[in-house]
This record gives sequence, C-alpha cells and structure tokens, in this order.
Amino acid sequence: MDRSTNGLFEKVDFDEHSSVQIYLNNEPKDFPMHWHTAMEIIMPLENTFAVSMNNMAYSIQVGEILFIPPGELHEIYAP
Repeated sequence: MDRSTNGLFEKVDFDEHSSVQIYLNNEPKDFPMHWHTAMEIIMPLENTFAVSMNNMAYSIQVGEILFIPPGELHEIYAP
C-alpha cells in the first residue's frame, strides 16, 4: 500500500483487484489533518487514540470503532 499526501489530500493506492486495505499501525505516530476518498475505520487494539473530525474531538478506547466517511477532514493523535 502506498500512502502519499498532496496538501490535505491523502492518496491511497489499493492493491490490485481490491478496494479494501487493512493497515495495522503499531507505531506511535500522529497523522496530521488530511482527507481521502476511502472510508477509514479506526479500532485501537491497545491504548487510546484521539481523533479530530469535523470540528469534534473523539477519544477512541480499546474495543471501540470510529468510522470516518470519505472526504471528511480528520487528524489522528497517537498515544
């Protein structure tokens, strides 16, 4: 999977013959404000993540799921 940004837009290149990407992020890395054409699903396996979306702040706990619609500006803060 290739992820690159152009301003606030994040381009995600899906694997051939697929429209789904599963990305296991195990790095304590923030993702600055961005948007993309794909829906994003965040589900922490450990720790808590803070997400800013549509001028709202969310604290996502282990076992919770946050759906980010396509085209929605969002930012993710790692624990």
